[in-house]
Amino acid sequence: MSEERDSRFDATMAELVEQLGSCDDDNFESMIESIEEQIEGGYYLNYQDPDGMTLLMHACRVPATHEISWWLFSKRVDRDIRDNNGMLAIHHAAYNPEPRVAARVFGHFLTWRDDPNQRDGSGRDIVMHTMIANQPSGPVFLAIDATDEDLNRLDDHGHSAVSYAAMHNNHFRIWDVLVEHGADLSKAYTKDLHTPLHLAARDNMAEVAIAILRHGAEINARDVHGNTPLMLALLQNKDGLMVQHLLGNGADPKTRNDLGASVYHASAFGGQNASVFQQLIDAGAETDEPADSALPTPAMMYAQFGEDPGVWAILADQMMSLRHKGEQSSPLVMSALTYKKDIAFIRAMLDAGCDVNEVYTPFNTTALIIACKDGSPNLVELLLDHGADATVVDVAGNNALDSALNNPHLEGSQVVERLRSLIGD
Repeated sequence: MSEERDSRFDATMAELVEQLGSCDDDNFESMIESIEEQIEGGYYLNYQDPDGMTLLMHACRVPATHEISWWLFSKRVDRDIRDNNGMLAIHHAAYNPEPRVAARVFGHFLTWRDDPNQRDGSGRDIVMHTMIANQPSGPVFLAIDATDEDLNRLDDHGHSAVSYAAMHNNHFRIWDVLVEHGADLSKAYTKDLHTPLHLAARDNMAEVAIAILRHGAEINARDVHGNTPLMLALLQNKDGLMVQHLLGNGADPKTRNDLGASVYHASAFGGQNASVFQQLIDAGAETDEPADSALPTPAMMYAQFGEDPGVWAILADQMMSLRHKGEQSSPLVMSALTYKKDIAFIRAMLDAGCDVNEVYTPFNTTALIIACKDGSPNLVELLLDHGADATVVDVAGNNALDSALNNPHLEGSQVVERLRSLIGD
């Protein structure tokens, strides 16, 4: 910091920042008077709060007026001070929530001949910050026009203004500005080699994705794992509209990533609903799995990560495997119980044809034994109604009744007597 810290000024700074929150073009003069009163008491304008921010940095973010920042400029405050994140006051101007005021404040820095190409502690410039701050095309154009930075330059995090725009800025018109100024929409960013379309699809920026595609981005580009934007959309967000946009613009539903995972694997892992699965089917996604695939089936994944009971009927209709693979993997119904799925979800699995009596080989246990340990009477009844075998004994020598007798949820319920009759106890 430029001055030795004095803890009594932390309270002063906090009070001034609170006042800034209600400052506008009608009352800014009283705000200036408050600041001057604090100066008379020993406060100084270059003082930094515990986050390293000066009053100018805070003033740059005031949405209702640019007058305080202009007054601070006239007082020759130190604009080269950096906060704890290495940001200068000029970078904070990008985060003013009112675009008109943001542009005016940024204009102050240009008027006073501050270097608009200065970078923060992570190598980010003002253009990058306008993208992260979700500024519309006006402030974005002003920042780009004032700098001579390459929009495709990477900061210390492996991102550029273009990739930050794809992740954070939902003003689709900025893409016209970015492309006009040399934005490379096919460039891969970060160690995962995500293109701007990958990032927009992953982060559910639908309008951004549409704008990027309109400018000719490669819709089936692959990242370091072989995932396309469609697969990232399925894996990491649950908005069917993004999937619809990608499929409608030519995304290949038959693609597989480097592990051999299909769009159905991605949908299952991402917990998509029945509508999304149906979109993939209608688009021609292949349901056949290679015989030598070591991957869990989509059904195995959905038992863990799914939420929509309606998906199970679709998986059954498409003749997808509803059994687990490998002795070390949990049977589907048991897996769903382990992940605390509700009764409607379990019922849909059983109605679709999932085997209630599949055995988890390492412990010779079944879904019924698991349900009897801590499940509700309705859950145990559901499994029994679908043919669950109550006579199976696990490696510890316990059957379903043994587990039920130690379950307080089942105490006094009729299902315990039903288990007794089935076992013959």
